Amino acid sequence: MTDADIQLLKDLLPFLIPVMIVELILIVASLVDLSKRQRVKGESKVVWALVIIFLNLIGPIVYLVWGRHADPGQEENKNDSGYTN
Repeated sequence: MTDADIQLLKDLLPFLIPVMIVELILIVASLVDLSKRQRVKGESKVVWALVIIFLNLIGPIVYLVWGRHADPGQEENKNDSGYTN
């Protein structure tokens, strides 16, 4: 690494650290949510776990927005209080 590379890294570090923290929080939250769900939309839970882990910042967002909703007709019966019967 040259001195210019080191300086660039020092300049970008205040931006990179918060992005890395947000990425880690999203990955952990997505994996915890995935492990607690019985059904997910589309592919299997293993595929979603791979998407979450290997697509870094994009994978957890895709899972949280699209993948965590069960396919129609697969949702469990819930009573008015929101608890599963």
